[in-house]
Amino acid sequence: MPVYSFGHNALSQLVPAEVSTELAINTPVLVPGVSDVEAATLGTTVYHESRVIMGNVVDQFEGEGVLLGNKDDLFALIQPVGFVRPLCGENIADGVDAVSNGKNERSGPYDYVAINGRGQVLAVSKSGDITLHQTPSSFLTPSSSSSTRTLLTLSSSVPPLRESILAVCAGASHFLLLTSTSVYSFGDNRYSQCGQPPSSSSSSKSPAPPENGSLRMTKIDFFEGLKPIAVAAGDLHSVVVTEGGVAYAFGRGSEGECGEGGGGEPELVVLELEGEEAVDDVEVLDVACGGNHTVLVTNKGVWVTGQNHEGQLGLGDTMPRLAFTRNRFFDNVDCIKAHCSRWATFITTREPEIS
Repeated sequence: MPVYSFGHNALSQLVPAEVSTELAINTPVLVPGVSDVEAATLGTTVYHESRVIMGNVVDQFEGEGVLLGNKDDLFALIQPVGFVRPLCGENIADGVDAVSNGKNERSGPYDYVAINGRGQVLAVSKSGDITLHQTPSSFLTPSSSSSTRTLLTLSSSVPPLRESILAVCAGASHFLLLTSTSVYSFGDNRYSQCGQPPSSSSSSKSPAPPENGSLRMTKIDFFEGLKPIAVAAGDLHSVVVTEGGVAYAFGRGSEGECGEGGGGEPELVVLELEGEEAVDDVEVLDVACGGNHTVLVTNKGVWVTGQNHEGQLGLGDTMPRLAFTRNRFFDNVDCIKAHCSRWATFITTREPEIS
């Protein structure tokens, strides 16, 4: 399954230097020898195929587990013990050996973990418990000790939901949680990125949850009955895809990250070709959000919108887009999914390499 990447490449984190030495790649480029993206941050990409790593050097990763990034930092979720280990990133201190949930006996090992830009960790255990942890200051600031072993601090918990949890994702300071029937949110809602009016909300100022208190996840009533199937979060915006491949965007839209929408309640994403009417029978198959850009993989191509100063929209230039624009490079290509870091995009396809 070929993978194409484009965007910020100052550390050769997208493709090897022999493929491209461009600091910003604004046209999709094939990544040789890989079949998928496991995790991507601002300066590091981890591809499948024996965990090919490009960009910043990552500490030795040992044990079975999955890798995840929060657009800036890279972590390892190590199973079955439920540890979350920092590997590299702007906010990760040298000398911090590991972060675990050892003091929280009722949570872990984890099935889902999302880490926002504030270092808050939303974790869903195999038993269905939902807990919010805070990485301690020794984890987020430089440390002189090389033997420090720090535990995640349990900030609060959520009563177990009666619905099956399917996915979690995080923005700069908010979370989305997808269940079998609904979408829940928590965190900073200043731009309605939690799907609530800014005055109500999970919180309008990204609160610090009470120590060992109860965390209130807010159901986004807008999606009641719409059967949501996928969620994605940018820094300050969110996208939800519902059954039938219909996408809704909400949150800050000043950079075009929500297309022509943004703010207030979720708005339907309408995909149009330039100068033409809406495209019929479009079904969104996958969604991914970078810091301030959004990518939709559909049955009729790849559509992009938002910030583009690093070429992360793959349109051959660095001009932002304030409405969803079709990326013609992927016309007539069977695209499977998208993945985004802060300033880059990755598209996995089923097709042979594009000539």
